[in-house]
Amino acid sequence: MHSNKLLKRKDHTAVTLSLAEGFTKEQSIAVPTVYDRAFEAGLSTGAVGWPGSGGAGTWTWTFAPARDQITLEKYSTTALINELKIMRVPVKMHSVWVSQLWHGSRHRDQLLTDIACYLLERKKPKLLFTYLTAVDLWQHGHGAHCGQAYEMGPHCDRQIQRILASVAESGLADRTTIIVVSDHGFASLSSYVYPNFLLRREGLLAVAGDKSTTAKARALTQGVALWCT
Repeated sequence: MHSNKLLKRKDHTAVTLSLAEGFTKEQSIAVPTVYDRAFEAGLSTGAVGWPGSGGAGTWTWTFAPARDQITLEKYSTTALINELKIMRVPVKMHSVWVSQLWHGSRHRDQLLTDIACYLLERKKPKLLFTYLTAVDLWQHGHGAHCGQAYEMGPHCDRQIQRILASVAESGLADRTTIIVVSDHGFASLSSYVYPNFLLRREGLLAVAGDKSTTAKARALTQGVALWCT
């Protein structure tokens, strides 16, 4: 399991496990992954925005899961970035669309799919990971089953359809397995639970203002937003 955040015990603050915070794949994932084993077996591997994989040395080609342009280009495959720029793929817009959160997610997904299709048609990796963000981001930002999420469902289907078309174009359709997965679902809530309030009441957690100062135990949420109905 790869969490979103880590609790720093020294100062009781939460840090996001991301390239922006200086966490590479080796620093945040302690066990070998599928793509590690594939690369070690001599297979070519590709990743397009795949979460938690930044800085991994087991990608043949990678478009890093980074938020800003400098970090993106630092941890992406240089030759791939250069090729995309020559092809006039709007690589520099990625950080802009990431900064727009859900409002930029549609364009970001289209860009990530453009790159995935490029890799499939030009590089033909034996193993490719790619990521679509829109359905997830809209529900994190506006609640489970919001109207925009239902609009983004067909949008994501179209990106998958484009990927399938590129697999066919590459001539590998009869030898390719497509696996579509999700890291979690969404559900509407009827009540909040505040575990840190209970820990504080039992004397296991002390706070000053809105920050904890000492703690024998502390709960750290991994979600971006909670929505109650």
